[in-house]
Amino acid sequence: MSPEQSETPANGDGAGPADSPSDVAAPGFDAITRACQSVHADREPQHYGTVVKFSVGGPDPLDGISAYPVDEPTPHWHLVTYGFSELYEPDDVDEKPEFGPRDADEAEHSGYGFELTMRLTRPAEQKDPPLWVLDFLQNLARYVFKTGNAFDAGHYLDLHGPIGLDESSEIGAVLFADDASLAPIDSPNGRVRFLQVVGITVDELRAIQDWDAAGMIELLRDEGELLLTDLDRTSLTKSDARRAEIEERTAAEGSSTGVLFVDVVGWERDAPGGGPAGVTLTLGALGVRDFVRLLRGRTLHGRRFQLAGPSSGVIVLAAKSPAFRVDDCDGLVLEIDERTANAMLETLVPRRGTYEWSRLPGLTLVVEPSEIKDRDGRVVDTIG
Repeated sequence: MSPEQSETPANGDGAGPADSPSDVAAPGFDAITRACQSVHADREPQHYGTVVKFSVGGPDPLDGISAYPVDEPTPHWHLVTYGFSELYEPDDVDEKPEFGPRDADEAEHSGYGFELTMRLTRPAEQKDPPLWVLDFLQNLARYVFKTGNAFDAGHYLDLHGPIGLDESSEIGAVLFADDASLAPIDSPNGRVRFLQVVGITVDELRAIQDWDAAGMIELLRDEGELLLTDLDRTSLTKSDARRAEIEERTAAEGSSTGVLFVDVVGWERDAPGGGPAGVTLTLGALGVRDFVRLLRGRTLHGRRFQLAGPSSGVIVLAAKSPAFRVDDCDGLVLEIDERTANAMLETLVPRRGTYEWSRLPGLTLVVEPSEIKDRDGRVVDTIG
């Protein structure tokens, strides 16, 4: 996911706490502002609001973003969004955002139940936040409003490139964590928590997938409690001590990643009516990387995992003996024992080809190349 250009003009002169629109009641909007003021009472933010609401055809899903300049312990911007939660009185607004279906146990949440925050380091003399970070937060909102997939603490995203447009940085992924300074609030429209977007390196992302998001957050907080996104920092894995700690804990604890979403995953019976005697599983090369990673971090630790795609997926269970089946509810299910997992790890690579294993007769794994695209949708690299 990469940021797209969007118009986020300042609301008024851009300074001062975010004021709710004067023509409609906005109790959710005001509740967010009060929460921010409880932390930043002596600071005035730059506030960037949208001119044309997303619900009536505007390009930006968020109604606004406030950026508070903070000087300690390191100069940075504390950015807070307005729009993932319900901002207005439901009866006062004819056109409201569509937050997607909510489960019964989520009924007390406001909208998607969260707002995003981000702490981005800044030069001490910088008067306004960079436009790319505003666009980036709006782009995260586009993803949520388009798919209905809400973020949660411990989630992460590979950005397939530097986090900022035209920025040279090792930060190429993000991790979501609870904001340490903004506690959840009960607004008149329901409960809202504040999830912080934390920029991480691709090496750190791979370590999370091999190991654990909560563990990585713990190590990052050791470096700085506020989890600043610093475009100039290098990966924790470049520290010999940190890398050894991550490797040791990964080997002992395995991976906490139970589900990974991949672009290319599908399966089909080799012949109509065919059962376990013939199934072909297709994965993209990037999906194979994930498959291998989770075999090591999940299967060899006795845990299940799932690779989920746009319309299909595969479930892998740790088992005492190898087998596979097509289940009416779960689709293709692979049962992998330790010996078979090790055989797969010895031979399976993220490269175009066909793979079969004697311990799973009838299962064929086809690997297709994966395309890496830039922000404009152009293919810039092919894996496999």
